[in-house]
Amino acid sequence: MIRTVSIRDLVARQFFRGELNRYDIFVRYLAIEEYYGKNDFGFRLYKKMQDKRIAEGYGEKAVEKFIELIKSYEIRGYDKSSAVQVGCNLALWDGSHRIAMGLYNNLQNITIEIHQEPTFYDFKIDWFLKNDFSREEVKLIIDKADEVLEKNQIKFTGFLWGAAVPFSDEIFKDIEIFGEVKDIEKFSFKSRELYNHMQKIIYSADDIAPVKVDIKSEFLYPYDPEFIFFHFKPKKFYDHWRVKGMSGLPMSCAVERVKSVVREKYKNKIDKYFHDIIIHVCDNQFQSDFCDSVCFPDINLKTFLQEISPYKYVLLGMRGNETPYMPENFPDEIPVGKDVDILVMPEDYDLITETAKKFSEQYKNNYEIILIDEKYKTRIRFHKSERLILQLDIAKELKNCTDEFVTDSIKMREKSSDYYVLSAFYEYICRYQKWMENSKKSWHLKYLLNHAKDFDEKLAEKYGNFKDCLKIE
Repeated sequence: MIRTVSIRDLVARQFFRGELNRYDIFVRYLAIEEYYGKNDFGFRLYKKMQDKRIAEGYGEKAVEKFIELIKSYEIRGYDKSSAVQVGCNLALWDGSHRIAMGLYNNLQNITIEIHQEPTFYDFKIDWFLKNDFSREEVKLIIDKADEVLEKNQIKFTGFLWGAAVPFSDEIFKDIEIFGEVKDIEKFSFKSRELYNHMQKIIYSADDIAPVKVDIKSEFLYPYDPEFIFFHFKPKKFYDHWRVKGMSGLPMSCAVERVKSVVREKYKNKIDKYFHDIIIHVCDNQFQSDFCDSVCFPDINLKTFLQEISPYKYVLLGMRGNETPYMPENFPDEIPVGKDVDILVMPEDYDLITETAKKFSEQYKNNYEIILIDEKYKTRIRFHKSERLILQLDIAKELKNCTDEFVTDSIKMREKSSDYYVLSAFYEYICRYQKWMENSKKSWHLKYLLNHAKDFDEKLAEKYGNFKDCLKIE
């Protein structure tokens, strides 16, 4: 099975009974540092380790191959297709050079191939002492491991749901028995729909069934639509991890313990308690990175809209502020996990798509940018931990609409704050088309029912057969 995981999660899984079992990774790290002039002993330790591991004299060849790998990384960067090999327990089998390179270059995620059998290679510090490494050499390895591990310690992202907010001070005091709580921030939502939408996205990083998230939302309905975001750093971070069955990803047992304690202590204080409307904490760094981006996406869409202001475009679905996932202060905030639909004049299509691609380039260090070019449409997707944070959907045609409709809708656009929106009639037709494509998007039907007066039957005849717009019930 091929998976993408956080490199921090994978390193954490190399601990057994609270002790690091792969100090060889940090010997390789020291060798990388020497290549870049940061020490004068890394390759010596690496060569000695390889001589002891394989055979006397192999170390020289190993150094040459490692230097080739470092140079290749400089030119091509990380190769996602080259998977690190691990056992079903996520213990490292092959790929420690790639892990060391990833740690040195601050790589966030790494590709692994999970085999059916567990693996266990013993490179605890004992191995080095038994193989004639001096106490001074061992100390260099331990110090480097401690330094890199401290730098890459995981912050687990957590949420207290609305039912638990009144008890937040006490809950955080309880959690601090097990570790540090930091970066606390409260999020309040004026729209219940947006609150539920954010819950669904947060849980999408986990393996919980969507129907259970819907049930949680129902049980949270009596409480204010709010949650408290926080980070948790356990005291004994490396003590206990396991592989979560459904996701196949590492799971911190320290996090599991905290959630169990908080739920058990506070469930009797919650009216009509349902598991679990109190607390959610991500299992690992991979999920935490995603949830951090959900709450703090840091994509300046306002800048992009300013850049395309000289061109002829219009945003779809923005009129009336009746789309549940759209934040009220758009574009200062973005519709997380959703699309921004941009309709453009054909003559400006190439200019706007190129502007969008350049805009996305500045975020490539924080997000995976996926470009999908189609004949009449370009999609630019911002992904985190393999999940969508934002999509720019740029089109020069609309399904089931004439070219004249597209041209006129942009000519008749209206300015709204920092961007352009459709005028009332054209918005109505676009919402109708969206609802016809997917009747589960009930907010489009709600808009149509609330804005029936915006439909102009005479104008509609100009663009084709839209008489059915009048039959909506």
